[in-house]
Amino acid sequence: MTAGLFMSSASDSPSSRSSKQASPGVENNRHEAPPARRDPPERPQFIPYRFEFDEDKGLLWGHAEEKPTLEQCNEEGSPYQFTEVERNINRVTLPKLQMELEQLGWGELFYPRNSLDSFVRKVKQNFPGRYQLAERKHAGLKITVSNDRKSARAQTTQAWGGMAISDEAIALAVDKARLDERCTIPSALAKLRNCKIAIDVIVAEAKPAVDGDDALIKINVNSKKTVDRDVDSLEAIDMHEVFDYTVVDEGEVLAEKIPASEGEPGLDVLGKAIKPKKGKDLKLPKKGDGVDYHPENKHVLIAKIKGHPVVSPSQAKVDPVLTLKSVDLSSGNIDYDGTVIVTGNVRSGFEVKATGDIFVKGFVNKSHLSAGGSIFISGGVQGDSGDNEHSSSFSAKGNIEAKFINQSKIHCVGELHVKEYLLGCDTLALSKISLGEKSGRGAIIGGVTKCNGPIYVKKLGSEAYISTKIELGTVSAAQKELEKTKLKRERRVAESQQLGQILEKYRQSDTPTLVGKLTVDKARKIEETFLAIQKIIEDYDAHIHALQALVPDADKLYIDVQHRIYPNVSICINDACQEIERELSKVRIEKSEQGLQFQALTTGLKGQA
Repeated sequence: MTAGLFMSSASDSPSSRSSKQASPGVENNRHEAPPARRDPPERPQFIPYRFEFDEDKGLLWGHAEEKPTLEQCNEEGSPYQFTEVERNINRVTLPKLQMELEQLGWGELFYPRNSLDSFVRKVKQNFPGRYQLAERKHAGLKITVSNDRKSARAQTTQAWGGMAISDEAIALAVDKARLDERCTIPSALAKLRNCKIAIDVIVAEAKPAVDGDDALIKINVNSKKTVDRDVDSLEAIDMHEVFDYTVVDEGEVLAEKIPASEGEPGLDVLGKAIKPKKGKDLKLPKKGDGVDYHPENKHVLIAKIKGHPVVSPSQAKVDPVLTLKSVDLSSGNIDYDGTVIVTGNVRSGFEVKATGDIFVKGFVNKSHLSAGGSIFISGGVQGDSGDNEHSSSFSAKGNIEAKFINQSKIHCVGELHVKEYLLGCDTLALSKISLGEKSGRGAIIGGVTKCNGPIYVKKLGSEAYISTKIELGTVSAAQKELEKTKLKRERRVAESQQLGQILEKYRQSDTPTLVGKLTVDKARKIEETFLAIQKIIEDYDAHIHALQALVPDADKLYIDVQHRIYPNVSICINDACQEIERELSKVRIEKSEQGLQFQALTTGLKGQA
């Protein structure tokens, strides 16, 4: 036999043939002979094939032996019987061949398709020769990197009678693929170790880049907020209360920009950096009126003034006033710290409150307006007086101006100016009332009109002789309160002066004295009392100043009627009262020692400032 080859074949001796399983293609037909009889020696059997394995190359060969002919078998000295040769050849089958190869330890080799079938046919058809049956194959490993270098894939081939994948083979494949250790997957590589089967596994993955965050515009204020309602409350819900309108102070942050970030780089399986995508930038809202950049951060917008903020992604501004198209269900009642402008109408049943002025460019219908400043109504006011309650009311610490006012309650600290008429109103103005001063009908018809200053009017009453009351300077409660307050102040001033003198003397000595039945430290007690009285005097001064605004100046208490006064008009100036019984034209009415005095007006509205 050639070196490096393993040969499997039959022995020439009968005993060998009967004792070796490695002799393929034959059966053990030896039978025990009777002890008394001796059979002639058996002829050697014809073995139709044999195997040869090349260890160096890992190849398994099958040798098909040449079949002896009948003549050769019948020759003298031939070892074979032809019938036995035929029988042994017919016994060669694929299952028997496979079983023999398994028993010889060659069952795990790689057999090409039909290699054994072909060999069986060669044997049976008497085509002697050397044929390759199988091949020993070691497990294979190949690592490939994806085109985008985001992953690496390991693919193995099955071991056919050969060696499994070793750690050295794994390390060599990883090195050959130039994988970065930071991206390899240890658990996936562990699956390859000692692997004999075909698998396909991802052994490395890129560490993706973390893209930057987009810039963010943070709006810190809302122009208005929906009013929270307690649905569990037993009280009725006012559906007119819809929004709270926001007011910002100077310096308050309106909006700020959180800049886009750069992101973090990633790593592909070969160890090269993956560039992140920078976040998308955004612009701050455009700086509008009343808005400026923060002095220390250009990404922050702040209010330059106090007012109503209107901030959108495109623009930020602070209006010194709150501007509304109308006051209705879409806006709800208004309660605003500042000035309010309504470009349309104020619908029935709504309220507008403002610490500043209120401007209404349309009409007001059965609503309530209250201003810390003045109220200006370009249109008119329509109210009613059901159940002796006026459905419209107006209160202003400044002036009130309107085209006409009907069936409303009016109170203003300043002046009341109406172009057309006051009809059935309950009116109090502490400074002046003027109707039709520049143009318009200028009439006061019905109701009660009180004023602590002059009244300028074109007509008082009506041709229907509707009861109309005019009172000037009759707010006597304020006068009485003013006098009482002045007396209280005088007493406190006297007490303060007396305590001041005592305190000054006592400060020159540290000796306590007897006051009543208690011995006290006079310096401390007297000083505390003195300071308390000073605070009371300051409060009286403030109250006196407020009351003086309510007390009319007697020289300014008169009524100028440019056109006509109708009967059934009652006029009181302080304690002098008179009811008009006949029509009068163009007169000034003021108080004299004898009562009310009526003077003819010769030019315009006499006595106007």
